[in-house]
Amino acid sequence: MKSIPVLTEDHFCAEDFEKARVDGKKRLKHKAVPSIFSHRVPKKIRKPPFARLPNSPANNLAEEQAEPEEENLLIAADSIADGLKSSKEPHDHDESADVATEVPITSDIQEDAPPNMFSEVDVLKRQLNLERRKRARAEMECDALRSSFNGLLAEDQLRVLQKGTMRGSSWTQKTIQESLKVRLACGGRGYEYLRGNGWPLPAERTLQKHIEDIKFTPGILEEVFPALASKVATFHNEERYAVLMLDEIQLTPGLDYDITTRSVIGRPTLPSSDPSAEPVLATHALVFMLGGIASRWKQTVAYHFTAESFDAAKVLDLLFEIIRRCESIGLSVDCITSDMGGGNQAIWRLRGIMATKYGRPRTTCPHPCGNNRSLHFLADAPHLLKNLRGHLVRQQKILLDDDTVRKNKLPSNEVSIKYLEQLCEIDEKHSLKLAPRLKLKHLNPSHYEKMNVGTAYAVFNHAVASALRLLVEQGKIDEEALTTAWFVDQEFKWFSLMTSRTPTMALSDLCSEKGKEAAGPS
Repeated sequence: MKSIPVLTEDHFCAEDFEKARVDGKKRLKHKAVPSIFSHRVPKKIRKPPFARLPNSPANNLAEEQAEPEEENLLIAADSIADGLKSSKEPHDHDESADVATEVPITSDIQEDAPPNMFSEVDVLKRQLNLERRKRARAEMECDALRSSFNGLLAEDQLRVLQKGTMRGSSWTQKTIQESLKVRLACGGRGYEYLRGNGWPLPAERTLQKHIEDIKFTPGILEEVFPALASKVATFHNEERYAVLMLDEIQLTPGLDYDITTRSVIGRPTLPSSDPSAEPVLATHALVFMLGGIASRWKQTVAYHFTAESFDAAKVLDLLFEIIRRCESIGLSVDCITSDMGGGNQAIWRLRGIMATKYGRPRTTCPHPCGNNRSLHFLADAPHLLKNLRGHLVRQQKILLDDDTVRKNKLPSNEVSIKYLEQLCEIDEKHSLKLAPRLKLKHLNPSHYEKMNVGTAYAVFNHAVASALRLLVEQGKIDEEALTTAWFVDQEFKWFSLMTSRTPTMALSDLCSEKGKEAAGPS
């Protein structure tokens, strides 16, 4: 049975029908002409995908699917065109049917449907080519950016930047070594600042895990000097001046197994000052440390376990060897600082460092690196301050020479602690203190308080000197207290100069008046 084409309401637009009627019927307008001849559901045009990373798998998949989509559109267009051609073929039906199918249907399909479909394909092709050019340009920019970072960042660091997070990242040994150099050059705060700003660097804990196996045996720390040389290479000329410090710390005697060296530790590694002494366990550790003079930095470079005493000659040889190593990496060490312990004074005597009551003090010796340089030996300022306080609290006399008494017009030459005790007794009777830091317990310290620098600083304070002068003016204490006030003021000024961290209080030869003002009357 042959199919007969018919016209239905589906071939007319909504505008071809009359408005809603009261009887509910749906009628065509008398001038209505059919204009819809295809009942296929039009394919929805997909929205363009979101922007993706240049090398993402989704982009590759979209590129692979682009050509099949174009082929599908062309096939669909061809099928529509074939259908349109088939509609022109003659049919075996009456003339009325032929008239109904030939005139309006074929002309509208040929004019409307094919041009729209092919224009849409052309637009999609142009969009596809444009996106391909954009992707090629982005890949070129990415390659150029990657090549520019090759000399600055390693491959693992570039991967971290692409990933967007440093958590769970793996690092190569070269990156670990470079990061350790950055950590030594910048310090802890500088290193964390770089990481906080997105610089791809391992965490400090990661660096610590990689240096846990570094040899840290007693003696000169050989593996520290290469890293220190990298740090010194970043210094300015004035930052290369350093001081070598040595100090003892007390240990709990005992033996322990060191897993890094696979040996038992806890015995002295330096011989005792008494060769006939029996072997004992180590009670102290002698630490050698470098510190900056013009800038704040420090680095431990050696250590040894000692008993109650040590061989001063061995320690002196070790000091000179450390100085030579430091000079070889660009540092300039012209000073050795220590406390005034018996072992350290023995080192001083080996180089002729001494100060007698009537002789001229000698504080330098020839530098081990030569070049007509001098090596200075200095006592630690906090220890000197504690020793001075110890002289006073033990009721030992401190007498000034006649020239000092005459130049400063002092009433006597004796410095006494009794005036400080009188000051404390007067202050206890008032709520408003003349010397708020000074207490009676500071003048009679316990065993542990003797080692506290803060209690010694409370005694040698500018407020104490001013309070003594005020009490003398008021007639509450003897006039001879002015000598003690002058001495306290001089020690306060000296300690402030020795512990100053700013150039405003430093001694300088650039301005003689400023230097005399800082040093005070001689």
